[in-house]
Amino acid sequence: MISNVANLPEIVKIRTSDKKVVQVTGKFINEATTLMRTLKLYDAPIHEVFIPVKSAGLKNAVKLLEFFNLDKPYEPKVDRQVFLQGDHPGMRFLHRLSIEELAEMNLVIGFLECDRLIDCLGVYILDVIKRLHADDVFPDSMKICTTDNKIIEVSRKLILESETLQNHVRYGNINDAKSVMFRSSSYPKALMVLSLCDLDKPHIPLVCPAINEPLAPALLAFKQTNQPVMDYFNSLSYLDLYEITKVVADLDITRIYDLLCIYVRTLDVDRRARLTRAQYAIAEYYRYIEGDPYRNEAYVMPAEGA
Repeated sequence: MISNVANLPEIVKIRTSDKKVVQVTGKFINEATTLMRTLKLYDAPIHEVFIPVKSAGLKNAVKLLEFFNLDKPYEPKVDRQVFLQGDHPGMRFLHRLSIEELAEMNLVIGFLECDRLIDCLGVYILDVIKRLHADDVFPDSMKICTTDNKIIEVSRKLILESETLQNHVRYGNINDAKSVMFRSSSYPKALMVLSLCDLDKPHIPLVCPAINEPLAPALLAFKQTNQPVMDYFNSLSYLDLYEITKVVADLDITRIYDLLCIYVRTLDVDRRARLTRAQYAIAEYYRYIEGDPYRNEAYVMPAEGA
């Protein structure tokens, strides 16, 4: 940035190539290197400038910037991680735009040299390319075989969420049912989680904080967007949650893994500790009854009904 927003006028009028006038704030000007250079050329205050872009693209760029805290300077290494952390409101806004609107806004952002928006739009475009490629490669369905010898046909939407199933497709292993390390009764619970998500929007893996650290604003927004999933988790037993983690671990479903991470971090200390103990106890129980070679030989079976 060339200047500080405190030295800029509150409102600047921008005249566009389609003969429209769009009012922007000094904070918007401060984000645009091209406009800052223009203003620096003049000693006297400037209240109107011309830029060779269309007003529709400019208005969308202005709207996109409203989803960011412009009181903080843009830090690429830090803020790019924010774009990658799931359901950022700016990313949701981009998903609602048409291809034509995105193209016009891209021209505006490039002309204005707005680094914050250039990076945000770049992350969005990579997501779209990844999803389009996936749609061309992956089949409409494939079959899995659970530990209780049940055959389940899974849909393309689940395949797109599962790195394990995608790897089977990449290596040409799609003709036979793929063995998985969970029981058939666990699968519907994980599927229920996905049914509560908007799977048309690609999930960007989160960077979760340490267990006792507060959630960043982007993660809190992700939690709020996925509140139905959080409510579903709250309605489940410890065994249900354990079974979901088994499915997630075996199928490598990052979306659900991140949802579980956020859920655990929102629990109070006592409940989180009880959940951790329960998960460990359930895992020990299943390792023992399934004859896991790494089971604890000194394990004592719980009393009947426990």
